[in-house]
Amino acid sequence: ECYFDSILDTADHAPLRALPEGSILQFTNREQKYLQRFLNEMTPEKVAAMPPHAKVLRTHIGSQWNDHRRKLVARDLSAMVKKVAEVGMDGVTLFGEVSATSVVNEINYLSVAAFADAPALTWDGFVARTLGPLFGGECQAAKCIEFLEKTTVTAGDLHEAKAILHASDERSYRRWLWMVEHLYQRLRRT
Repeated sequence: ECYFDSILDTADHAPLRALPEGSILQFTNREQKYLQRFLNEMTPEKVAAMPPHAKVLRTHIGSQWNDHRRKLVARDLSAMVKKVAEVGMDGVTLFGEVSATSVVNEINYLSVAAFADAPALTWDGFVARTLGPLFGGECQAAKCIEFLEKTTVTAGDLHEAKAILHASDERSYRRWLWMVEHLYQRLRRT
């Protein structure tokens, strides 16, 4: 476990070369600010210059460790997973402590899984193919993302989510029930 956002500091990785064959180096990305640096600066050449062990990127964004456990970071996670594949790293792990019954965390987790399986997947394809069936259709999935990405919510948003909840099927019902509660709680805090 190579903590503290050190994957780009390849000169500091020399001691890791002494690890036995079969070791896995798991580098940590703790903050979205560092993720932007990783996305901009990581190259296949940097990966090739690293020790000859399997290289994995572990992220804390979207977790309690940076106070974003109820924040939608799925777009950031998808960009991270795509970059890991593009530069030739061996995988990603997600610091996921919150249950997938939290819809925002479920979407974050699903984005890592979907883009790891298919790095060429587009965001719209993810919303349609992965989220659509879970939220009652592509339009409802897009509406869920819209609600989660809003900086402020209104009583109209809550009313709209309740209408979707009442029209939902058994597969999407619990997700829309969560969303109604989430929007209600956000409204109460404003």
